[in-house]
Amino acid sequence: MNALAIVPVRVSISMTRACFNSLHEQDLATTILAIDNGSTDGCSQYLRSTRVELITYPRPIGLSRLWNNALSMAFDQMGLPYVLMVNNDTVLRPDTIRWLVADGGPFVTGIGVSSMEQTRTTDATNRRNHPDFSCYLIRKEVWDTIGGFDESMVTWASDNDYHVRMHQAGIDAHCIGVPFYHVASGTLKNVDNDTRDALQKQADADRITFHKKYGCLPGSKEYSELFRQED
Repeated sequence: MNALAIVPVRVSISMTRACFNSLHEQDLATTILAIDNGSTDGCSQYLRSTRVELITYPRPIGLSRLWNNALSMAFDQMGLPYVLMVNNDTVLRPDTIRWLVADGGPFVTGIGVSSMEQTRTTDATNRRNHPDFSCYLIRKEVWDTIGGFDESMVTWASDNDYHVRMHQAGIDAHCIGVPFYHVASGTLKNVDNDTRDALQKQADADRITFHKKYGCLPGSKEYSELFRQED
């Protein structure tokens, strides 16, 4: 069975090209589904010219909602056992998807690094308890157990929320030592100033929502305490 990699794209033609080139080079047969999330700066034209399946949203929707729509399609409609979600600001090693699938975990990621040079070393036996949501493999059992991402958090913290919920449900979510190049905050760095301001305001609102839900913010000592049984 081919692996399915789903890639949301909103901005940055250069990042998007690099991401898709790396997906086409995977040593495990992989079907690629691009989601054009109201993209700009030539991304839409590029996606229509590539060897990928394509879904288009005329205007951007929140990432949580986009992830939920994609996962519902993969699991509820297509009946797939797992799917890989890949942000378009990542570049994968040719063996990345194979390692993630072979791990067999219900929710497994690689490790996002800031330098492409660091992607040369792989140690899949090196496990850490805190996954990186910029490139993650999720199995249907997770979706069936806890459902989708919390769409009340539109642009920020819904991944942290999902990790907390997996932990509370006893689901082993982890990352393995398969590094991939990740351009942190790739979207914010490539949108116009007005869009950036709107996204940052929404992120502030998402922080408030997360704090109301858990009484802390990601990265704080109190947040780490939510995972104290892992450490």
